[in-house]
Amino acid sequence: MKKILFITNIPAPYRVDFFNELGKYVGLTVLFEAKSANNQKIHFNWNLDTVKNFKAVFLSEGDCYEKQVNWSILPFLKRNHFNEIIITNYANFTEIDRKSVV
Repeated sequence: MKKILFITNIPAPYRVDFFNELGKYVGLTVLFEAKSANNQKIHFNWNLDTVKNFKAVFLSEGDCYEKQVNWSILPFLKRNHFNEIIITNYANFTEIDRKSVV
């Protein structure tokens, strides 16, 4: 089974549903930058019970700041090997810095 890493900012409910479906077909790990976003008025009630078919990893327990790089992504990428890496949210600096990922 292919090992896929999906990098995104926060666990919005519609994304968690998508990841649960995708995880039925691949070995999916989702790397969330944080549990919530600092510019969001609505904070999602995050519950690990909603994760059924993928592994959820958080770079930060607090808020996601899109104009700052979360450098803890580098050790994570060096420790783990994936067949494919999917990066979303081109506005977030952590996900823009593709040179660091490769």
